[in-house]
Amino acid sequence: GVIDLGIDVTNYLEIQRVVKYHKPDVVVHLASKSNVDWCEKRENGQQAIDVNFSSVAAICGPRGGGQYSHQVVLISSDHVFPGGFWSGKYKEDDNRNPLNFYGTTKVAAEGLTTIYDNLKIVRTSYLFDENRLYWEIDGMKKRYSQEFPTFIRRTFMYLPHFVISLMQYLKQIDEMPNILHLSGCDSVSWYEFMLDLVQKYGYDSSLIVPRKKDLANGFAPRGKNLGLNTSLAMRLGFRKYSYLDGIKEMTKNNE
Repeated sequence: GVIDLGIDVTNYLEIQRVVKYHKPDVVVHLASKSNVDWCEKRENGQQAIDVNFSSVAAICGPRGGGQYSHQVVLISSDHVFPGGFWSGKYKEDDNRNPLNFYGTTKVAAEGLTTIYDNLKIVRTSYLFDENRLYWEIDGMKKRYSQEFPTFIRRTFMYLPHFVISLMQYLKQIDEMPNILHLSGCDSVSWYEFMLDLVQKYGYDSSLIVPRKKDLANGFAPRGKNLGLNTSLAMRLGFRKYSYLDGIKEMTKNNE
């Protein structure tokens, strides 16, 4: 079965105690400081390191004799890449070169695979559901027009579809590669994504305004063409999910 360990991932002793008590076969590290702009602020740097890097090492730690009592799966991000490909779609073994501090903490955590052989990496791109898109959807309902960049591309994936894929991964974890991409199959801009979303909800598409320039200072740098190549996952038998499938399912659930 699946249980929520409820660990304070910044508390090393609590991690040791809870993991020892429950004796899980696999620990999925879902905790993350993933707000890219928040992580970029100097005053937040140590907390970002504690959550995104140090806690991974603590959860991986071996018991007596160097034997590992459990496997660990870290959920990582396409922000480990610079976003320089014209179409995005990075493969698992492409060179990592993050543009922001959030991506740097994820690269550091991924690097722990050279120390702990019980650690595997699942990378994803932008995961969405109605809760995560609440502000945008609420703006549509109130007829507020909003700007979305045409030059930042991601591989969007509906969160329940990611959960299905992740559970399949965990059931076959011993056969899985050390790094695998589980994401949507389409690389589209934020503008295209939101335009498809409002059209499916039946809102006025003129509310979605294209933005062709970066915003002013105060925002962390982002790769323009991020997104992940999922061809390896397809060869391993994972289902191919489009963000359009996710939007269709999400809007159907709200009818």
